[in-house]
Amino acid sequence: MEILNRFYELLGLNTPDTPMYVKIMVPVVFAVTAIVFTLYIYNFVKNIAKGTKSLVKCTVNITSGLMSVARGIRISKDQTLTDSQIRRIAIGALYAYQQGGYVDALKMDINPIRLNTVLGDWWGINNREDALNTLQYLSQGAYSIVFPAIYKAFTTVGVLNQKTIITESTGGDDELCTATWDKLKNLKRSYDGLVANGIVKDKDDMERIGVMGWDAGRLNFIARACLEKGYISEQECWQYIDRADDMAHISTHSWRDFANSYMLGRALWNGETNMSALAEDLLSKPESPWVMLKW
Repeated sequence: MEILNRFYELLGLNTPDTPMYVKIMVPVVFAVTAIVFTLYIYNFVKNIAKGTKSLVKCTVNITSGLMSVARGIRISKDQTLTDSQIRRIAIGALYAYQQGGYVDALKMDINPIRLNTVLGDWWGINNREDALNTLQYLSQGAYSIVFPAIYKAFTTVGVLNQKTIITESTGGDDELCTATWDKLKNLKRSYDGLVANGIVKDKDDMERIGVMGWDAGRLNFIARACLEKGYISEQECWQYIDRADDMAHISTHSWRDFANSYMLGRALWNGETNMSALAEDLLSKPESPWVMLKW
């Protein structure tokens, strides 16, 4: 009571005329205000910390990506692997090279922050269940399944005709139709770049190589990334690597064909054709498994 009386005196409320409800409400209002202010300060500091963490994470990812290209192809020289194993692992070399990992080893030694970004943020893989679901999806060759319809629409005159082809090919599924249409738009935007960079010679060549290289390369890389995080076993990883190897050999007949198929699929994904330099490194540098080992 002594403290309350002192408090009321400071506010000029300790008089016989002051209603009791006022004396009750004033400290309550002050207490609520103090709590709200404390929560505001807490959230403010928390957001700053979160922003700082995101900035650090972004900086590490950008730096890691730039360094991976600057330092060239990373070779582990793992003496326990056979040439056959290295050749199969190298199906994921373009993706691994881009992310700064070894191109010839099961465990790629990618920066942990970047690896978490790739798996968690980009692929939504945060545990074993996520890993198995994603790897099963990739094993189906999702881009290769829709590519024939995309190619047919791309070579068909008229937007309405193109939309009809996409709609019929997706069975009228709105979500799948939208996703497929977006891939077609990316192909339209990137086609000139694909030709200019020598990824495809023309439309016929694009149909010939397809995008199974993209499907196979991603399956291979994600399997190894999941192994690195401990989500799958080494035996399971090899099963997916073997599946990716089989997929890669369906429509491509050389490392160059495979690289072009991978880059064509990537163009469908984001409309960009900016991996030619990495592909040329893998196709020409003497230390590259693509040079050392036959397709």
